[in-house]
Amino acid sequence: LVRHHVPPGGLCLELTETAVMSDPKQAMQVLSDLRAAGIPLAIDDFGSGYSSLAYLKRLSVDSLKIDRAFVVGVDHDPDDLAIVEAILSLARALDLQVVVEGVETEAQLNMLRALDCGRGVLMLNQTILNATHRAHGARRRHRRGGLRAPRQRAGGS
Repeated sequence: LVRHHVPPGGLCLELTETAVMSDPKQAMQVLSDLRAAGIPLAIDDFGSGYSSLAYLKRLSVDSLKIDRAFVVGVDHDPDDLAIVEAILSLARALDLQVVVEGVETEAQLNMLRALDCGRGVLMLNQTILNATHRAHGARRRHRRGGLRAPRQRAGGS
């Protein structure tokens, strides 16, 4: 970080539950050191691995990334909806940011907005991203703290 002049908050380390749970004691020490250095931490694909709530409490992460397996059916599958609502409730109670992975349809986007994923970031495929930009591009409104699409990097990815 120092060599490349990146502030600690300019990097977010994403951890899979499986990687963290393979050696929880060591992981907690390393993560504690990273947090002390000011590096934000996120649990990737939350809900698809071990999902130990006790470890979630002790790991002191900053955000959860909801696995796309639950997002795919959020607009029509009551079980996916219940799981996403539970993760959002948990994240709010623990004051964690939420990243929702794999939003591919307008129906999914609308359902997630209705669930008030206000602190989350959507990872949209290009089709829905283009449609969203067209629908809102003329007004060019960016609601701070709301559900939003990530900026596109140079090169289209």
